[in-house]
Amino acid sequence: MLEIRDLHAAVAGEPILKGLNLTVNAGEVHAIMGPNGSGKSTLANVLAGKDNYEITGGDALFEGKSLADLEPEERAQLGLLVRRVTCVPWGRDVCAMGRDVCAMGA
Repeated sequence: MLEIRDLHAAVAGEPILKGLNLTVNAGEVHAIMGPNGSGKSTLANVLAGKDNYEITGGDALFEGKSLADLEPEERAQLGLLVRRVTCVPWGRDVCAMGRDVCAMGA
């Protein structure tokens, strides 16, 4: 469903993600956690297609389609939603692929 291959991304020309690999299969739920400045929010914003976030290498595929080729609205229509979840104690950014994470008991 979501496959990230050697993803490199920058914000305002500053490299943040440096070779991220991740596969999330259908039906799986993953939490991205780490210290401040480790790239969690950058990953969420890159996947969402937010302005000022640039993929500088690698690729992110959602259901076999490269996210780099899709506008943010097209990504949302496919079911790729990125939002801050407040129902979990740590309130991290969550990539919910067409699902309500809170309803799943996360």
